[in-house]
Amino acid sequence: MANNAFYKRMWDEVLHKGFWEGDIWNLVLSGEIRSHHLNISTVRDESLEPQYYVGMLQAVHFMAQHDSLTGLANRSMLMEQLERNLVLAKRHGRGVALL
Repeated sequence: MANNAFYKRMWDEVLHKGFWEGDIWNLVLSGEIRSHHLNISTVRDESLEPQYYVGMLQAVHFMAQHDSLTGLANRSMLMEQLERNLVLAKRHGRGVALL
């Protein structure tokens, strides 16, 4: 019942405001349930009648590690990759360079 109320509120906003944005839980092909950020926008025709609804789904993990404007990796992603590579280098007796 709670899901029905959530989706009713979501679609009420899409229909009245023309858009909705928020986080949802989504079942992915692997069978996992993951958190995603969803944007839904209304596309209107020349007479301003709703024609289509366009949704964009982003994985929250991706958003946490990438710049929202450029899509490039951010400092959090850099540190995660650096730590992973330092551990691997130590394990295999190799060095790491950062430019």
